[in-house]
Amino acid sequence: MSLSLIKKHIRKIWLREKYHFYVKKLSKSNFVEKTILFKEAKNEDLSAVAVQFKSHFGENGFEYLSGKINSGEILLIGYENLNSDKICFVSWLSEKEKALIEFKKKRSSQNVVFSFRTLVPPEYRNIKVGRRGIGFAQEVALRKGYKEIWGIVKNDNLASQKMLESLGWYKDGNLLRKVVLKKEFFRVL
Repeated sequence: MSLSLIKKHIRKIWLREKYHFYVKKLSKSNFVEKTILFKEAKNEDLSAVAVQFKSHFGENGFEYLSGKINSGEILLIGYENLNSDKICFVSWLSEKEKALIEFKKKRSSQNVVFSFRTLVPPEYRNIKVGRRGIGFAQEVALRKGYKEIWGIVKNDNLASQKMLESLGWYKDGNLLRKVVLKKEFFRVL
């Protein structure tokens, strides 16, 4: 077993991470993208996502992705260009994510969606793919009638924090995530 697989297995048994919680109030959108094809994923897109991001979604990635979409969550994907099958961006929008539910307990916000588990492959980092993908996520959230979009970023992920802040998101608290024997727990700090 490789070291990375051992680390991944241990993360499922015991983990403690701190996240910063970010908020963005949504208003009129001016999102325009010409070089990357962003869209809401459909069932026919899930096989490609499951294969390309197997290290993240695991052996049963298709079933996992399909279950989340069928439960009403929104998977956003970005392709390198119109003629490519290379996915360069993946992110979720949800009202059901556990971290969002914990933060909603502390606030009286309505029409809020949670943006989470944004993935950008290494070869697409530092060329503004994540920034453009988050812009698309904001556009989708606004189009669906949400007033705010919330998200979490690990406290050591300075690049993502800087990117969100440059897009008008602001830090609004912290979240502690613990995994003990494959069970996930959240606490708002």
